[in-house]
Amino acid sequence: MHWNQALVLAGNDSSKLRWLGAFAEQSGADEIALRAFQRLAQSPGDPSLALAGQQRLAVKMHDISASRTIAEKTLALHSDDPNAQNRVAYYDLLLEKNVSANTTKAKELVAKYPDRLEFRVTAALAFLRQHDAAAALAQFQGPPIEWGKTPPSWRAVYAAALRGNEREDVARDIIATIPMDKLSSEERALIEAK
Repeated sequence: MHWNQALVLAGNDSSKLRWLGAFAEQSGADEIALRAFQRLAQSPGDPSLALAGQQRLAVKMHDISASRTIAEKTLALHSDDPNAQNRVAYYDLLLEKNVSANTTKAKELVAKYPDRLEFRVTAALAFLRQHDAAAALAQFQGPPIEWGKTPPSWRAVYAAALRGNEREDVARDIIATIPMDKLSSEERALIEAK
């Protein structure tokens, strides 16, 4: 299939762009998928599907700045969405931007949604950015977590919290389960040996 030709044929038809973006993403043609989703986002109507596609691809490409920009666009559309709030805070914290404000936001989200591990990971990252490793590690207390089933980025934050609390042996075990090619450079930096 000639992806560029498919993109031309899709034109500005939102249903064709939606299909092409999804199919290209499933086929591993990430650049075409991204272009289809970008074009879809400019179509009339709710751009949420297009932004979600762009978000997945930016994460897959380990582009934290692009991920942050897309998360901000999603938050602008859905300001009450706690997932969008968390994503913006997570990316800002990775980039060490607005650490104090994002720590406050992360704490609020964990207080409101204590069972959401993703929010606790963001709070742990916030505490790590504020050099409070004990509070970071405390975010992972509670029911046992099956770390092998979590995204690599979450394991990186957990390992960083373990290292910050001088639990190097456990941190090494967690790090051994992380496929490093699935982390952004910012996430890899969290677990680099000090």
